Parts: sequence; C-alpha cells; structure tokens
Amino acid sequence: MATAALRASDADGLARTEDWAPGVDIVPPAISTRRSAPSSDISAILEKASAGDVPSETEIARLFQARDIDFTRICKTADSFAPRNQR
Repeated sequence: MATAALRASDADGLARTEDWAPGVDIVPPAISTRRSAPSSDISAILEKASAGDVPSETEIARLFQARDIDFTRICKTADSFAPRNQR
C-alpha cells in the first residue's frame, strides 16, 4: 500500500492529478496558470542565477517546489541559458 501511495504522490506529497511522472514516456499535461506574476522569491532566485550567481541549496530546493506560473517562469529562464543550436 505504501508503494501505491508514493506512486500517486508528487515530490511534495501532493496527490497526482494526471498519469504523467518523470521518466514516463507520455506527453506532460498542459500547465494552467492562475496567477499573473511569479512569486517574488522565485523571481529573485532567477535574477540571481541570470546574473551568474550560483543559487544556494535552499534556493534550488525552492525551484523544485515551483508550481503554476512559477514553474513556467523557471522553464523560460532555463531555456534562455540553453545554447541556441540546441533549441
């Protein structure tokens, strides 16, 4: 039963609402955004990283907890770091 509960939970222990999970070969679900702007702490972490500073372990952990528009902002920022020939 514990294995089933873990598989039905995401990394934060919240219930999964779809079949997608990391490593599963299916298209991830569309992201719905409910807020109009990213959280201030996420914006600060991304600005720091964009300036060339390495985020702390706590900041990296916060990025992994991102949801909604925060996640979208992180992905867009990460894309901006990718070499142009790999996009």
